[in-house]
Formats: sequence, C-alpha cells, structure tokens
Amino acid sequence: MIGVRSSAWRSGLWVCGVFGVLAVLLARGGTAVYAQSAWLAVYWNNKTLDGPPVLIRPEFDDNGNPDIHINWGLDGPGDPVHKEFFSARWTRSQYMEPGRYRFTVSADDGVRVWVTDQLLIDAWINQPQTTYVAYLDLDEGVYPMRVEYYQNQHQALINLTWERVPGSEVAVAGPGWNPPPGGWRGEYYNNLLFAGPPNLVRTDPQINFDWALESPAPQAIVPDRFAVRWTNTLNLEPGRYRFTTTSDDGVRLWLNDVLRIDQWHSQTSLAHSTELDVAGPVAIKLEYYDEIGLAEARLSWERLGGLPPSQPANPPASSGSMPGQENTPVAAVTNANVLNVRSGPGMTYDPFTYLTHGQSVTLLGRSATTAWIQVQLADGRVGWVANGFLLTPYPLISLPIIASE
Repeated sequence: MIGVRSSAWRSGLWVCGVFGVLAVLLARGGTAVYAQSAWLAVYWNNKTLDGPPVLIRPEFDDNGNPDIHINWGLDGPGDPVHKEFFSARWTRSQYMEPGRYRFTVSADDGVRVWVTDQLLIDAWINQPQTTYVAYLDLDEGVYPMRVEYYQNQHQALINLTWERVPGSEVAVAGPGWNPPPGGWRGEYYNNLLFAGPPNLVRTDPQINFDWALESPAPQAIVPDRFAVRWTNTLNLEPGRYRFTTTSDDGVRLWLNDVLRIDQWHSQTSLAHSTELDVAGPVAIKLEYYDEIGLAEARLSWERLGGLPPSQPANPPASSGSMPGQENTPVAAVTNANVLNVRSGPGMTYDPFTYLTHGQSVTLLGRSATTAWIQVQLADGRVGWVANGFLLTPYPLISLPIIASE
C-alpha cells in the first residue's frame, strides 16, 4: 500500500486511515515507521513554512519511488498548493550503514538539508537550478532527516540523493564545522565571471586537477568556459613559503586578502609563484577559469626555511583584526553568496538582515557548541550567524560563550 501512488495522491488529497495515523505519530514525535519507506511532505502556500499547511501527503517521485526527485516545471505540486510562492518540508528516518556519506541536492529556489539536526546545506535564496554537496561521517543507525524548500517564481524543482563514499574522498563539511587543512570549498560556475549563484558547491581535498577536455562534474558543469573559486585557511609551520599555481587557463591567488598572483588570461599550462613569510593561519582564495580546450588547475606550496631575523610574519591586518581594531577579531563571509543574520543562536530565530560573500563583521561571542557566532555589523547592529560561513584566522573557540542553543 505504501508503494502505490493512487489518483487521489496525484490530485493532492490526503487519505485518512493508516497513512493519517502514522503522520500523526510523526507530528507528535512518535516512532517514524512510515517515514522509513517514504518522505512525509507538508506544503504551505507561502515561502516561509508559516501557518497551517494546505497539504500533507507521503511523497513519491514521478516513477512512484519514495524519493525527493521532483521537477514540477511551471505546474507546481498540484491543488491546493499554488504553482508559485509555496514552501515544503519533508521528514524521514533513514537507516545508514557506518561510513562517510556524500549528500547532493539540486534546487530552484531555496533549500536546506538537515541530518540528525545538523544543518548540512543552507541555500535559502532565490536561485536558478543549483547543486550543493556536503559530506558527513555516520555510525550505523537510524537517522532523522529533514529537507525544507521554497519556490519563488517560474521553474520549480528539487532533487536529493546520498551515497556512501570512501573515507578519503573529501573532508567532512557543513555549517558549524571548520574544514581541516586540505579541505577546500570549491564553488563552480557555468560562466567566466562568477555571475549568479554557483552551479555546484563541493569540498575538494586538494587543488590538483587535470580535467583535459572533460568537465569537473559532468552532471552540473559545462566542459568549457567555466570558472571555480576555492577558499580555505591553512595552519602552516612558521617560515617562508613559496606558493605555486599551475593553470590552463586563467588564475588569481590571494593570500591573507592580498592578491599575489594575477594571471587572469588564457594561457597554456604555465606555473607562477609567489613567496610569503608565515607565522600564523593563512587565508587562501584561488580563482580559476577555463576558456576552451584543455583545463588544468593546481596549487602547491613548500617551506623554504625559517623566518628572516627580526622580521614580523604576517602584517597586523591578517591577525583577524581590522586596522584600528587590533584587539577585536573580525571575520569575512565565505561559503555563501547570501548569509542570514538571525536574532538568536539557532534556526528557530528569525533573520533580520543578511550578509554577502566577502563582507566583514566583528566577532563578539559564541554559543556553547560554537555552532553559532554573535557578530556586530558595520551599522552597529548585533546578530548571530552559523560558524561554517565565516573565514577568520582567529580561533573561534577562544570567543566567550554568551548563549546556549
């Protein structure tokens, strides 16, 4: 009975009986027997999942499978849900074998994905079809999962998949977690100007790619005329380092927000180097584009020796403070084009404004788990943002605890 999608389901009607009883159990925190076989979908005729829902049903894809793999096009989910300006929440409990999992979601427009109450993907913005990737290590067990989505206008689709991958594939990623050295956030664009939201966001273990004539990700990225932005913060042994890029075609490298290599033009595979004295965390941003034909992007570094005598390592501006505020830690927004600033430390608090990629804020304190950071905006207002979207050499664990979650 669970695997059959009747005409009543297709018309969007809620059928009483076993499904209704199990849905009530889920709504009241009961055992999620039903959700292990299908997603429980709840729909609202607004973009904020607010107020009484207009439709509750088990969700199946177009082939009758209990998956979130839906392309509504311009039609929407069907009556009584509007074709535009609607939102949905799917919940499910899923058995997982032990291992590292890659979660991939594509959406047009906003989407958020939780596993065991951990926010893995937060892209709550208007956007064309965009793909996001996150990784999570799990022990064997049954895990609650939640997906939230909103549709603004025009095309509507959402597709969620996951699979177990080798533990060495990438570093675990997600909001509230700082990637270790070697875990690079890669934002991939199907244009050369980094225009619009990225078409693919993933964590790359290193920047050492020779794609030849192929695409970096055939399901999401075109094989020519694409661009990539990688960001990470490295904790290196103090000393003088040589950083080397090798690329076909254009490449730019920033070290601690200073542009050190600028070769933004089409070229065959060429290496370019710069040297930096390092005695603390190094914030790195590398941008790359492929024009046509062969595609190659690499970044490497080597320690040349100790620091020169009586020479400071990184300038004060790289210590995590802005000039004139040397004792006040700051951070820049990363890993997001738009980041909500909330009134409290958690998703249950309403956002009152937003920050954009690269915008700087002052760090004031943290929640008990450091998953949320209190920040001060340029206009003096104070709010909370998720840890995983801040780039700073300042150790966030050193901030004072000023709230629980």
